[in-house]
Amino acid sequence: MRYLFKIEYDGTEFCGWQKQKHAVSIQECLSNAAFQLTQEKVTFHGAGRTDSGVHALEQIAHVNFQQKYDLKRLKFGMNFYLRPKLIIIRDVQETYLHARFDAVKKLYRYNIWNADVCSVFEKRYVWHLARFLNIEKMQTELKCLVGTNDFSSFRDSQCSANSTVRTLYSVSVTRVQEKIMIEFMGRAFLHSSIRIMVGTVVDVALGRLKTSLKEILHKKDRKYAGITAPASGLFLCKVMYK
Repeated sequence: MRYLFKIEYDGTEFCGWQKQKHAVSIQECLSNAAFQLTQEKVTFHGAGRTDSGVHALEQIAHVNFQQKYDLKRLKFGMNFYLRPKLIIIRDVQETYLHARFDAVKKLYRYNIWNADVCSVFEKRYVWHLARFLNIEKMQTELKCLVGTNDFSSFRDSQCSANSTVRTLYSVSVTRVQEKIMIEFMGRAFLHSSIRIMVGTVVDVALGRLKTSLKEILHKKDRKYAGITAPASGLFLCKVMYK
C-alpha cells in the first residue's frame, strides 16, 4: 500500500535528505520511525533531495507498506517516534503517485536577513548580509534566467545530472522589513543551483562581480558564477502535482 507524506523539517543538523553511511539524514530518520511504528523496513522516496542544512516547509515523500494502515495512526505514530528530531509529519494520504517523478513544479525560497544585526530567532534560517541589497537590481538580473536554459554555470562539481538543461518558470524577489525572500519555481534543479544563483546575484548586486547573470548563463561554466550561498537560507516550500 502506497502512502504520500507531507513533511516539514529543520535541516540544520542533518546531512541532507539522502541516506548516508556515516551521517544522519532525514530519509533515515523517517525510515527508523516507520519501523518503530509498523515493524516494516521501508524507504521514503522524496520529491526533492535537499542538501545538508537545507530546510523544508513541505517536502513530499511516498512509501510502500506491505499492510494497510489507518491514516491518523501513521501521522500521529510517526510524529511520536520523530519527537527527538526537528521533523514533523503534516499529513498522510493514500496515493498512486511517485513523489519525485510525478511532481510537475517545486517552489523553493531563499531567505536573506539584510541588516547590520541578525535576529537570534532567524539566524538558523537565513543568510545574514549587513550591506544593503537593491532588490530591484536583483530582480532584473534574475529574470534573465527564466525559461528553458543550460544552467551549467550554476551547478556544482558534485552534480551528476545527465543534462544541464532546466526550465525555470518564475523567480521573484521581495523584501519585508529586514528579510529578503527570493522564490524559484521549476520542475527540477541542478545540484546546489539555487544557492549558486543566489550567491551570484548577491555578488553582482554588491559589485563584487562585474558580469551580468545573463552573460554568466551564456558562459556555461561554473567558474564565471559567484559564491554558493549558505544552505541555512534555503527552504523547499511546496511540491505540485497534476
